Amino acid sequence: MDICRHLAKENAELLENLYSTTIASFSSSWEGIRAGAANLAGIILEHTDTQRMKWLDLEHLLMSLRVLEKDPSPTVQLVATELISDICPGRALGE
Repeated sequence: MDICRHLAKENAELLENLYSTTIASFSSSWEGIRAGAANLAGIILEHTDTQRMKWLDLEHLLMSLRVLEKDPSPTVQLVATELISDICPGRALGE
């Protein structure tokens, strides 16, 4: 979390690269990587000023997380569902 907070303030380009790599990791064949990537995406989102960071495409992130909600791993599903509820509080699943 500290690294993401620091990058958001000091090196937006590096944070953008980390975010892109994180989203790409959603399609990993390893369950732990997919769950960790979803967690990291949430941390990046939490520490990023979305108005300053035009590269943060929330619609793409939500679409990717909805795919992870259907993942065969219950752990990945849970992480994706929790992050979606953080991004869109009050929305029902599947919306």
